[in-house]
Parts: sequence; C-alpha cells; structure tokens
Amino acid sequence: MDFLEEGTCKTSKGQPAVVVEEEPIEVNKNPEDLVKYCVGSNYFKEGSDVELKPDEEYPDWLWDLHIGPPKTLEELDPETPQYWQKLRKINMKRNNRLAKLKKF
Repeated sequence: MDFLEEGTCKTSKGQPAVVVEEEPIEVNKNPEDLVKYCVGSNYFKEGSDVELKPDEEYPDWLWDLHIGPPKTLEELDPETPQYWQKLRKINMKRNNRLAKLKKF
C-alpha cells in the first residue's frame, strides 16, 4: 500500500483504499459507578458490568498477589519454581545475544 496523505492510501492496483476511523470509546467517570461496579468488565453489547462485593467475600489469597513490577532474580527465593524459570529465561536471552555475535 502506498500512503498518500494522512487517512488515505492506495491498494496494489492503484485504487484508493477505504480507511475507517474508529470513534473513541466513552469512559465512565461517574464516581458512584466506579465504586459500585467493575467498570469495563462487560464487553457484550447487552448486559451490565459486574457488581463489586465487600472485601470479606473475596478469598484471602487475592490480597496477597504481587501487582507491582516483576521481581528481580535477587528478590526471588531459589527454592521456588519462579526463580528457576526466571534464571532460565535470563540465560536463554544471554545465549541468543551471544549467538548473534558469532560469525559463520
């Protein structure tokens, strides 16, 4: 496709292609809805968002989940599978980088 100007382009046969501009999705900024519902959880055309429950109705492990940036190798316990998965991933990246440097 050849781009002519912003919003238009030509196909391989030289015919102008139709470019559809999408409308931005409305964001619900109502504080009452944000506190009462999990806004955006319903992706169907019909229905409503999931209503939030009190904290006591959710399992205890939910509040212990790590939601920050991924932990470094030094922060992980060597006795866990996550440590060894991260170590393997780091070594695979290192080996791939070194393989790119080798000449044929």
